[in-house]
Amino acid sequence: MIFVIGSAYQGKTAFVKERFSIKEEEIADGESCSYGELYKAKAVNHFEWLIYRLMKEERPVEAFVEELLMKNKELIIILAEIGSGLVPVDAFDRIYREKVGRTGCLIVKYADEVYRIHCGIGTKIYEKKSGQDESESPSKIQVYLIRHSTTKGNLEKRYVGSTDEPLCDEGIELAMEKKLPQVDKVYTSPLCRCIQTTEILYPHLKKAIIPGLRETDFGVFEYKNHVELDGSEDYQSWIDSGGKSGFPQGESFEEANERAGAVFRFIIKDAFEHKHESIAIVTHGGTIMAIMSQFSGEKRDYFDWKAGNCEGYLLEIDGGSKCYR
Repeated sequence: MIFVIGSAYQGKTAFVKERFSIKEEEIADGESCSYGELYKAKAVNHFEWLIYRLMKEERPVEAFVEELLMKNKELIIILAEIGSGLVPVDAFDRIYREKVGRTGCLIVKYADEVYRIHCGIGTKIYEKKSGQDESESPSKIQVYLIRHSTTKGNLEKRYVGSTDEPLCDEGIELAMEKKLPQVDKVYTSPLCRCIQTTEILYPHLKKAIIPGLRETDFGVFEYKNHVELDGSEDYQSWIDSGGKSGFPQGESFEEANERAGAVFRFIIKDAFEHKHESIAIVTHGGTIMAIMSQFSGEKRDYFDWKAGNCEGYLLEIDGGSKCYR
């Protein structure tokens, strides 16, 4: 991935076209393109305006950018630096300016090369070296995948996906009974049931809340159980497909799997970069099944990786694994 930065009107786009032989039609405009175009484009201009759009729509900027960079690994990002000058009076504009800067720092972590453009002249200011930092990283990381503890909806056998319900009394008690190995860092889904579970299991560790660890969006099945869905044609079609047809008005099986795979790679990359030897990921049943079916050395059917509440799996990720590259 190539990252090109510089002030406004310094010739960033012209540099990219000439240096990387990119045609105008191969460049998406962050101010106006559809989000889907970003995954096919060779370059994206005005990335700062894309960040602005995401913030206005209250989308999680970091999670979106991470997913984009995992799926379009050859993308060239062109971003105008907006951090200099007077501090904006408007509160949103101040937050936006900071978000652009922090997003730039995130993009650099994925970049193979970074160029700064001034008066049309491009200067390479960073190039990732082959094997960089690998010698200083741990040879392997222990990853504890843990499903959140019990909720009222779990007890009632409901499809609890986007519903942000807390743990029930039984769930709190179950989590308090668990004695898990200590880890260097814990990553958690943003939903209440996972955050509560994390606070009980790892009360002294700071949480890294990762939006991509959320549960599958069950669409029209959300918070219903099999009794309430009995007789539904959509539900019967889903059962007949072996649970692989996706959820009407919700996520498809492929979308949920891609999201889980991308966020797991990001977490492992982050853990290696920070030289952690063990981490915990507190997430949901669907997310765990998606991760295990893609990354476990033992091949099982997707649904064979189902985990109970406050239960899960231990993975050992080797330092040479391609799952975080």
